Amino acid sequence: MSSIASSGVRLKRPHEPLPEVPDGTSLLDIDEIKYTLRFLIWPVLFLLPTLFWDGGVPKPLLYGGGGFIGLLLVIRSFRSPETLLAVSLIYIPLARIFPAAIVPGINGTNIVLLMLVFFWAVHAAKRKQPFFRSIPGTRPMMMWGVLSALSGLTVVFYIGLSYLISDVFLEYKAWIDQFIVYFAVLNLIVDGRMARRIAVYLLLGSLVVLMFGVKEMLEKQGLDSMEKSRVIGPQEQPNDFGAFLVYAGCIIASILAYKPFEVKRWILLPWLGVLVKVLLATFSRGAYLAFGAALAAITWFRGLRYVFLAVVAVMVLFAALPGLIPDSLRDRMAQTTVQGSHSAQVDASSQTRLILWDAALEITAESPILGKGFKSFQYFKGRYTAIDVLESDTHNMFLFVCSQMGIPALIAFLSCLACLFGFGYVVWRKAEDGFAKSLGLGGAGMAGAVVVINMFGSRMVNIEVCVYVWVYLAILGHLFAELKSGRVIRKPTVAGHVRRGTHE
Repeated sequence: MSSIASSGVRLKRPHEPLPEVPDGTSLLDIDEIKYTLRFLIWPVLFLLPTLFWDGGVPKPLLYGGGGFIGLLLVIRSFRSPETLLAVSLIYIPLARIFPAAIVPGINGTNIVLLMLVFFWAVHAAKRKQPFFRSIPGTRPMMMWGVLSALSGLTVVFYIGLSYLISDVFLEYKAWIDQFIVYFAVLNLIVDGRMARRIAVYLLLGSLVVLMFGVKEMLEKQGLDSMEKSRVIGPQEQPNDFGAFLVYAGCIIASILAYKPFEVKRWILLPWLGVLVKVLLATFSRGAYLAFGAALAAITWFRGLRYVFLAVVAVMVLFAALPGLIPDSLRDRMAQTTVQGSHSAQVDASSQTRLILWDAALEITAESPILGKGFKSFQYFKGRYTAIDVLESDTHNMFLFVCSQMGIPALIAFLSCLACLFGFGYVVWRKAEDGFAKSLGLGGAGMAGAVVVINMFGSRMVNIEVCVYVWVYLAILGHLFAELKSGRVIRKPTVAGHVRRGTHE
């Protein structure tokens, strides 16, 4: 092995996973990333006209060019699935604004899912691996997927088959999509090295989505009301877009937090600053709190001295320059209460949430094991609300789950979030390369963000919103498995020898 490394011989197929070599070779495998990025130039070129011109690309050219790129992607994916994964992570968050509908039932999302499953099977056979590999996180996610999918049968029992088929079938299918993506990505990733590269593609995808948010924010500046000014993003809903930005922002913030005084990392500061600016333009209070929770978790695990420095810096900055607090943030958070003649009252939006939460709790008490079925809350809520409300969502992911899927499903969901946090914490503490440690730190922050933002809305329902969370769990699962197996390149010692051994 050492002779191969010292000879400088390069593999003929740069897309294949590189062997373990006892030198300082980057675990990111930059050649692999360049190989993928060269292909991604073409689909990105199709997206750019949409950013600068309202008309975008004419449909014949868009579908024709998209079909040709898709054909090249299929050919390329027989050799390596990495480019397919990168394209999927860019496209899925944009699927609502680029549906690529061909005929009913055949659209861009379904095509991507079919390709992921197909090449999952192809490469499992090629590598002579089981279709479902035993990777950390698989069992909790499998339990979560099965228990939540059973809600499709439960709703048939309580309401009827016609309700599932005619009223909520597309939503039910969209619910299942997130599990398909998770297991396909988890099994298509070869090892920890490839997992690190997938994290890079997450960052690239989040940057593309952010560009659409910036364009919309600039277009809506100066409008005469907050509702008109809210940025809805490619997710086409401001709270959903806010959740996506928070999830993506955790990755950027963790890379910065790992070594905040390392100058080369400061190149990410403008990126994070623009993301925060667009996040504020969503006027999503839940997203504000969730991002604050994520930053608090990342800073806490980075070390107490960083917590102290961060608190002092923020206090000094806002005390010296109070104008730095955006008016949009002050105004939006002030809407949590409205002043009456004698006392402060919760605003109308929050009042509605409390009524819906009470209804969800009553439904859970009646059917604690399996709930009332998928999307049954909108059907039954009138029987449990104190007054009539127009809202049909629980505005709380945890109550969404337990009222419609049962308490066991809620436990399974929380177990998945616990894995996201636990894997992240272990990788942060025990990984030897800085990028993996940063990703672990991001896992702890992302888990905190998911918990907080889903206290105020159901932000883990649509794949366009939550896809990065589950892909990130798959990444951390591979990094955690890498640590358990001890198959990690060690840093060279002063004498030039490689430190080996397994992690405890």
